[in-house]
Amino acid sequence: MRRLLALVALVVALGATTAAHAQDSNGYSGGWTDPAPTKTNDNGWPVVYLGAPQTLSGQVTHANGIQRVTAVLVPDPDNPPADGCDPSMSPVTAEQSGTTVTFHVDATFPCNLVYQLKATAYAAAGGTLRSTPPPYQMPLDVAVAIPPAPVGTVTATASVDGDKRSVKLEWPANTEPDLLGYVIQRTAHDKTIDLGQVAAGDTLEYVDDLPAAGTTNRYDITAVRKGPDSSVKQVPATPTSVSVDVPAHAASCASCTTSDGSEKGLTTVVTGQPTTGKPDSQLLSSVKARGGSGAPSTPPTTFDSGFQGTLPFKTGTQSAAALPGGGDAAVVTYDEGGSDSFFGSKAAMTFIAGGLAVLVGAAVLFYVTRRAAVDAY
Repeated sequence: MRRLLALVALVVALGATTAAHAQDSNGYSGGWTDPAPTKTNDNGWPVVYLGAPQTLSGQVTHANGIQRVTAVLVPDPDNPPADGCDPSMSPVTAEQSGTTVTFHVDATFPCNLVYQLKATAYAAAGGTLRSTPPPYQMPLDVAVAIPPAPVGTVTATASVDGDKRSVKLEWPANTEPDLLGYVIQRTAHDKTIDLGQVAAGDTLEYVDDLPAAGTTNRYDITAVRKGPDSSVKQVPATPTSVSVDVPAHAASCASCTTSDGSEKGLTTVVTGQPTTGKPDSQLLSSVKARGGSGAPSTPPTTFDSGFQGTLPFKTGTQSAAALPGGGDAAVVTYDEGGSDSFFGSKAAMTFIAGGLAVLVGAAVLFYVTRRAAVDAY
């Protein structure tokens, strides 16, 4: 009869287990709850995406009660973090409620990588078996997809020199160790075009030699950070915008000319501040919002910005084709090699080809001469 009652009690305990976390063979149930895992990796570990810094939390239950919960960051010897990307973690905190413990892990993840974390729960001795159950391990993959900070400020300097107009953009560097670079856009006459990209570590300036004249030009500088995996490859910040008025041509701008009809030299400097809010899915022409129908599998603030690993241009070597009638430039092309490239020079390649031909001819002549000498001997 006692065995029957014990069996009934065990069945009741199993029935009380939450549906989200089935009980294991040692009587534990629970796992990571906040943020909730959205998928599993190849090893069966749950995966969470972090779109912002936050404390990781979970719950674990055992009929005997939980004595303590610990957590460790698990290094990957085959893929160690780059310099500046090592994580750190504070001691685990927990609250007890009957036989359930809610635990919290406050960790810092400097880069957008996949970090591995493992929590371990230890149940108290006792229960029907009168023994201490083995520990219960709760592994987790943390895919960090946190946007970079917006660019601090953007300074736009508009210059006029005769019929020429230009706007020089300058901004301070971001500090993220995994920053890819910056995307530059211009909006004028309600039309937005991509001007180009500047890689992290390069000189942080861009000169637009073909701004729209006679109107306000708004420039958006967007910092782009590396993503953690193939699902989230890149993560953009909110843009930092600056607007500058570019004077019209002298013929239609009386204030831009002197009394003798010549055009004044003019320089205007404007500083812009970061905008606020979440990244806009329409921010960049090649942005694709993650998620889709149903619950998103990644944070709603992460997008593939289309930042190119190999930049398609060199700063200051841009040209543009104007619209018919002398309107604003609409097509911008970039010089990938230009005169800076030795092997891109036709004269240099002709010189190399001629040198090779001379060397081959000399080698043949030496061989024939030597052969004739041997035969004569």
